[in-house]
Amino acid sequence: MICRSRIDSRSRQTGAALLTAMIIVALVATLAGSMVWQQWRAIQVEAAERARTQSAWILSGALDWARLILREDANNDARHPPPRDHLGEPWAVPLAEARLSTFLAADKDNTDDAPEAFLSGAISDAMARYNLINLLDATGGIDKVELATLERLCTTVGVSADVATRIANLDHRVVVDKPKPDPKGRCVQ
Repeated sequence: MICRSRIDSRSRQTGAALLTAMIIVALVATLAGSMVWQQWRAIQVEAAERARTQSAWILSGALDWARLILREDANNDARHPPPRDHLGEPWAVPLAEARLSTFLAADKDNTDDAPEAFLSGAISDAMARYNLINLLDATGGIDKVELATLERLCTTVGVSADVATRIANLDHRVVVDKPKPDPKGRCVQ
């Protein structure tokens, strides 16, 4: 019986040692996995921050380009009065789509792992749009010169000229029939 209890004691110790070793291995694997995940996360955060910074610099460069083009147009208009804008000027030429990864890559031949980023843009003339408020004169009546301009514009785009008259009448009604505030700030009809 003495031999049997020594054997049971040794097998119990061996089982406990094996269980302890397995727990330690699981703990080390968990800690190692956690460290690898934290390192991967830090790399992802760094890459996102780098991409954000590069995007901000690219946007800043594009805005500087637009300012330069518009400043040169203003200088040219000042040198050659009267100022006239037309679609043959440099500001009217759109910036064709350019792949930015070819500019950002350190090795110009190896752009396969670079992000797919493109830059394109155009400057449009907001003054070229027709303002419907121009149809009304200072008294709220319909301005005949502006009505003729709108009729020409409608005809140019292939719309019936009487559409201009309907727009002008609607514009006039909106201004004339607009509720006016009374002295106490309430709207009255």
